Amino acid sequence: MWRPRRLTRPQLEERRLAAVPMLEARRPLPEIAAELGVHRHTVEKWSMKYNHGGPDALKRTVSSGRPPRLTPEQEQQLLDALALGCAHHGFPAEQWTMKRVCVVVERLFGVKYHVDGLRPKMRALGLTPQKPTKRAIERDDEQIETFAKETLPEIKKSRS
Repeated sequence: MWRPRRLTRPQLEERRLAAVPMLEARRPLPEIAAELGVHRHTVEKWSMKYNHGGPDALKRTVSSGRPPRLTPEQEQQLLDALALGCAHHGFPAEQWTMKRVCVVVERLFGVKYHVDGLRPKMRALGLTPQKPTKRAIERDDEQIETFAKETLPEIKKSRS
């Protein structure tokens, strides 16, 4: 019944709460463990929690984790600041790098990020790395288009 390798937090809670009627019916712990696909020691822990706090003790808790270093408002301010461009922030070339973004974050919010730590945040905000296309300064798009439409077909005809 409960056999997937990875369960989500709501699924884990559902599995624990499925054990409540069995614990109340005083079924043997190994039997409960076999039915729910967990180890007997796990059911013992659930039983102890249930005895001390009732069914609420088996409900899921909020995963604390480290609090975010930037608030959602600050993230939006960062997006607005990046939209102003590199020149606005005193960088010579108009190309955002992760180092430059780190500098802007530190200037605006006083929060230091390592390049590798900020990269997932930028991806979550919808910004992905872009490589600029390399083109010659002397490139003339009109001349290229004219060549492709007029001269190239003539060259191909004369070849055959």
